Amino acid sequence: MTNFSTKQLPTTHDDVAPDGSNVRRLLATKQGGMAHFELPPGQTSIAMTHRTVEEIWFFLSGHGEMWRKNSQQETIVQVKPNTCLTLPLGTHFQFRALS
Repeated sequence: MTNFSTKQLPTTHDDVAPDGSNVRRLLATKQGGMAHFELPPGQTSIAMTHRTVEEIWFFLSGHGEMWRKNSQQETIVQVKPNTCLTLPLGTHFQFRALS
């Protein structure tokens, strides 16, 4: 039997991700997990490629740009609060916080 879990967003970050963003770990199960990532305004993350995971991102605040590239397409999209996007397996990506 699996117990229910509940957690509030931590007030400080737990770690710094390989791309340079601050990470606040939330909850995880055997099948996946969730974390909160934050990049301060005016900064650009280090370009990354996930080789073993796929992700869905949801932007809570700020404005910026997300670059994504795979073998079939390359795009830069504007992101703002309530933007949701996917990072399929093997996608190269980088994001910039404008505000």
